[in-house]
Amino acid sequence: MGKPLHHTDWLLVLFFINGLLFLFAKLYHSKKFAVFINLPFNAGLQDFEKEFNPYGGKDLFDIALSINSFLIYSTGLYLIFNPDFSLWSDFFRMLFILILFFLVKNLIGLFVAWLFGKNEEVSLSHNANLAYRIWASIWVYPLLVFLVFVPFLKENSNILAAIILAIGYIFAMSVGVLRLWSIPAAKYYKIFYLCALEIGPMVILIFWLKNH
Repeated sequence: MGKPLHHTDWLLVLFFINGLLFLFAKLYHSKKFAVFINLPFNAGLQDFEKEFNPYGGKDLFDIALSINSFLIYSTGLYLIFNPDFSLWSDFFRMLFILILFFLVKNLIGLFVAWLFGKNEEVSLSHNANLAYRIWASIWVYPLLVFLVFVPFLKENSNILAAIILAIGYIFAMSVGVLRLWSIPAAKYYKIFYLCALEIGPMVILIFWLKNH
């Protein structure tokens, strides 16, 4: 009889895949990767962040990092709701929910932008938000590895993972809000957009995951 799969073995494989995707992005476009790493620390990179759009399917660098960010954030959600790592199949559930969540959120955001005649401006804000969310995932990744494999951290992995993900998401959202606030539009539109399409959906997602 073969050795049973340890509850962290599949996470080790997943983290290895994460590492390979980062390595691919670095080797595929080393200069762009170096620029991306320094994204928040260089005020001259706003054009870079506005053009960051893996959904266009034109740049494998953007696509690889986007896929990796979904895997990393899904792992974080998994650690929050499965601190004992017992239900590995829940990871795929988290991944599906996360992809669906951001897809619907972006579509609604673009519809609202079309409704107010601000398609291009809001698209640029979305791109900046996405760029920083993916940038944050690069630093979330090693922290999650520590949470899983360092014994004294593993005991509180759900709480620590929640804090790490919250910081990453709030950081990305804050940049998106700053970009949105620079759009020449009425303040009521910006406040509505922020509450209905940034804060509200995330609160709903957290409560839904908690109760299901």
